[in-house]
Amino acid sequence: MAPSAAQWEVLHQTTSLHLDVRQQALRGRTELRLRLSPRTPRLSLHCASQCVVDRCSLTFDGSGASHRLFPHRPCAALLDVPVPRRYQTTRDLPSFLSALGGTLDAADKGELEVALPPHDEKQQATLAIEYRVDAIRGGVHFPRATRDAAPMVAHTAAEAGAVRFWMPCVDRVEVIRFHRRVPTPRPQHTPPRSAPALAERTATSTPRDASLHTLGFELDHPVMASQVGFVVGKLLLADHPALPAWTLALGSLSASPSQVKQLWQQLVDASRLLPDLRAFLSSQLLELPEAAGAPPQAARRRAAEPFSHHALVALQGAKELFSSFAGLVIIDAAQLHPQQAIEPARKLRLLLARAFGRAWLLSGVWLDDWIEAWLLMAMEGRLLHAYTQHAFGRNEATFRLHQERRALCDDSTCLPLVPSLEELERCGWRMHADQMADEHRMRKAAYVLSMVERMMLRVEHGASNFRQVLCSIAVYPPLRDVSGRIRSTDDFIERCRSKGVELDELKEHWIVGGRPCPTIEANFAYIKRKNLIELVVGAPSSKYAKLCDKLCVGWGELDASGAGIPKEKSIRLNEGLQLVQLDVDARRSRKRGRVESTEGEGGESVQESNVPLLWLRIDPELEYPLRVIWTGRRDEPNWTGQPEFMCREQLERTIDVVSQIEAAMALSTFRTHTAVDALHAALSKPTNYYRVRVAAAASLALLSRASALLDAKDKLIDYLVDEYFVDEHLAPNDFSDLSAYAVRKAVVEAIGNCRDDEGRAHPECILTLLSILDENDNSRNDFEDGYALGATIRSLAGAVCAGCEEYVDELMQNINRHLQLDELQPSHDCILTCCCLQALVELELTGLREPQLELYEYHEQHGETARLRLTAADCLLRLRLLQPAGREPSDGSDGAEKPSRCVLTLALQLADKRVHMPQEELLLWQVLLLLLRTHADAVARQKELLSDKGSSEAVAATQYLWHRMNVEAHGHMRLRLALVSVWSELFGDGTAACLPFQQPITYLDILPAYVPLKKSQADQREVEKAEAIKRQIERDKQKEIERQSAEKSRRQAREEREAAEKRKLEEQLRKEQENS
Repeated sequence: MAPSAAQWEVLHQTTSLHLDVRQQALRGRTELRLRLSPRTPRLSLHCASQCVVDRCSLTFDGSGASHRLFPHRPCAALLDVPVPRRYQTTRDLPSFLSALGGTLDAADKGELEVALPPHDEKQQATLAIEYRVDAIRGGVHFPRATRDAAPMVAHTAAEAGAVRFWMPCVDRVEVIRFHRRVPTPRPQHTPPRSAPALAERTATSTPRDASLHTLGFELDHPVMASQVGFVVGKLLLADHPALPAWTLALGSLSASPSQVKQLWQQLVDASRLLPDLRAFLSSQLLELPEAAGAPPQAARRRAAEPFSHHALVALQGAKELFSSFAGLVIIDAAQLHPQQAIEPARKLRLLLARAFGRAWLLSGVWLDDWIEAWLLMAMEGRLLHAYTQHAFGRNEATFRLHQERRALCDDSTCLPLVPSLEELERCGWRMHADQMADEHRMRKAAYVLSMVERMMLRVEHGASNFRQVLCSIAVYPPLRDVSGRIRSTDDFIERCRSKGVELDELKEHWIVGGRPCPTIEANFAYIKRKNLIELVVGAPSSKYAKLCDKLCVGWGELDASGAGIPKEKSIRLNEGLQLVQLDVDARRSRKRGRVESTEGEGGESVQESNVPLLWLRIDPELEYPLRVIWTGRRDEPNWTGQPEFMCREQLERTIDVVSQIEAAMALSTFRTHTAVDALHAALSKPTNYYRVRVAAAASLALLSRASALLDAKDKLIDYLVDEYFVDEHLAPNDFSDLSAYAVRKAVVEAIGNCRDDEGRAHPECILTLLSILDENDNSRNDFEDGYALGATIRSLAGAVCAGCEEYVDELMQNINRHLQLDELQPSHDCILTCCCLQALVELELTGLREPQLELYEYHEQHGETARLRLTAADCLLRLRLLQPAGREPSDGSDGAEKPSRCVLTLALQLADKRVHMPQEELLLWQVLLLLLRTHADAVARQKELLSDKGSSEAVAATQYLWHRMNVEAHGHMRLRLALVSVWSELFGDGTAACLPFQQPITYLDILPAYVPLKKSQADQREVEKAEAIKRQIERDKQKEIERQSAEKSRRQAREEREAAEKRKLEEQLRKEQENS
């Protein structure tokens, strides 16, 4: 049975490990301090079947009596493989998901059962377990340069449940309060062949010689067992020079001292970001305890440093991009970069913020179940948005929010934040934490929390109330005796209700409802005589999520200096169409006359009206993830519903970055010279944020495709020449200004995207790109130019493939030259070679070059970086998937066997080479998944190949994919879920057509006695719902009886009054007759 607070409680746990890195085996001893009640007949711990228990004993306090125990595993054989081998013909996705959920729930209830000796009273005891793992599979990763190389480093995996592979423990999110002490980051030195010994060290700015080290942990507050982790092996260590309790470590797989030195320098460069990041996290967390009324001194001390020690470890070949434990953060060393590389800098900074932010949040956010994980994801998204604003400014944070909103609206998955009963039933009534943490839910969770904040700010004391809600989700100090902690969605809704904000509709439509983001239709007219805007807005239909609060409408007016003044008005949408009238202040109308703009093709004249209205936007503050369709031009998704002159005014006069970007994209829908001039002016204006200038360059490229009479491409080329050429030659590179670098790269890409009316590239554009490659001079630049050159080559390849075959030879000469250049002087992450390979495969897919598989196979196998190997693998997959029939690459031998056209076979072959690199294998399957989702015609051909029952290749590929998904992905849930998605794209929910038999099963076939907790809760909710309906019917009947009885009483009283009045009237008449 699962751990229960009424039966037993874990006070703290201490674990000692002896890990043999080379043999990939460990021996361990763990001691759990327990508080037992007399009603505790047995204990159920989490412990995978690979952990072999050698000895187990229980010692009671006081008496000192020790009892030898013999634990057993009630369902050990069922937890490693979801679908057992006896179901040989079960090959369908619903069966797998149902079985997976059943095994997850069975593991969650406990895998190691320990029967306890009889005890009469509530007392404390120590449970000691000595165990070993002879061959570690899952939970601990051993990075290796090649499959046969001996590992030198080992580290724990951060996914939920991974700790059970190497330590008996209690690892359930809802019983986090039972953990009091567990191992955490205090650097330890482990001499070879000896037990770990704690060693205090003084701060140093130079690394120690690479030797065997262990980074272990000791916590003073409760955590989940999954937050425990370690790194052991041959490491370079150094204390952070500016942060006293922070340690840097590097684990390298390279045998070259120069490469190790280079990686260490990159880690030191990254460590310069840590003081500012620590100060930011402390400032964010310091606000929370004060709002909750916690003691100021204790709150500040604990909130500023949740852990006594922190460690940043960079490992080559790490299992994941980053792993966050209690104070220990492990990142893939491939994310480091030299100071000369510009583009990876922002990515690394956000990665560190996300990694350390998650570690800090996991210590303060306690949940009742993983299905409530959206609260943790919402806090993480909010923290990352705040850090983006802190590190890169408000404009970049707003742009990032705009990108997240677009991605959320374009996503068709429409998953609820809290899994519905239908989703739980499909998944066997239990979902892994990684099934919850998909990109859609992470984006949606952060947006929902932002929507709640907006709603709360509209009530009195909204800001302080919202801070109190946040401090109840992430509690610091993270102690279990905090009252009012928010641990579930219901707690969150109730707490917001106590602050005066009702969230019932938001819960129904956004949290537990899986509806698409709302889409509204709108159009407007400006009545100049009345200075009035009449805006017609259509509310979203019932199939979309509902807007649970007022919707903001913004517009711009002129001020006295000629600048734009933003105005706003909040409206509440009703069902159907709604007319909204907005008054425009005409006292500051513009003082200039009409300006004509000629149409690019027909020469029509479009006159600009002399009106004070500058622009009009719906939801200018990005409060909702919604899509607005302007009914005037439904076929133009970039159009914002405004005439051209208003788009120009919006681009020129507004200061909001997203507003300017929307205006720039809207101008790409107008085929006029004035639109081109406005975009060119925005591109040339140095005070504009560089994201706006990038959008203007992209819009000019789109306008070049609209009409040959427009000079959009000439504007782009003229800008490039004016800014970056001197005396008709390209000036030496100077990338010291990041904004100028990004704009130059965007202009080059825009020139490569220019097309004529027939979709052909312009020769002038190709010649310009060739001149950039020929005259590139980076000798006096402090930064490398690999990314810029790569973007130029890819743009040139796209232009050549667009009907300019006469330039293929010149393009090939440049590609070969830059491949040799990158081999002699490698760019960061071999990005230049990656771009050259992508350019080559584009030529081959368009038939301008014969496919040369040897080049891709060489880089896929011998590439120096993971990015280069994955790029080469992506090229091979593209050729296999997208190459038209009859043009498949061949090895050139006479009588050779016809090459395979099955992309799944190739993907499995490539994945086999990466079994020792799980992160690279995961990325490979994600690359294939992206290809399958974006090329429907090619996927249809692949499905036809895999449906051939007479094809041994189709059967073998299908069976092996199932085997990897069911057996070999054991211990790597993210990889298993990626394989599940690939299976879904190729075979759907049915059995593969190439297989002869079908044997669908459910979790009941594997675990007949298994009653999932969620299913029982769902059944109980259904019973309670039926009983509630029955009680409501009874109440309605009783109310009807009472109503009828009351009506009868009122009728009788009325009749009695009428009779009394009649008698009184008759008596008066009788008296009058007697008197007369």
